[in-house]
Amino acid sequence: MAKLRNNAKDNPKLISSTLSDGRIRLSLEYYYGRTATPILDENGQQVFYTEGLMAGKPKYSIKHNRSKKALNLYLIAKPRTPEERQRNKETLELVL
Repeated sequence: MAKLRNNAKDNPKLISSTLSDGRIRLSLEYYYGRTATPILDENGQQVFYTEGLMAGKPKYSIKHNRSKKALNLYLIAKPRTPEERQRNKETLELVL
């Protein structure tokens, strides 16, 4: 089964992860934004880029704030029978 492609910038976003037993777990990922903290040297002064396109601009440490919620819904990664394919289709219709 191909990966779920969700190129929309929607919140929440449907994500999938493959489990070791061959199932695909469906989850929702919520994005709450990001925080930028300036990088400081040992003297407490802000660090700047020295080369490249960013030369002279300050360096920041970026932290993206996200949370995930499991839906307790699973897909079969490689469905072999029509029943497994139908179950995958019904699960995706339930989610979307």
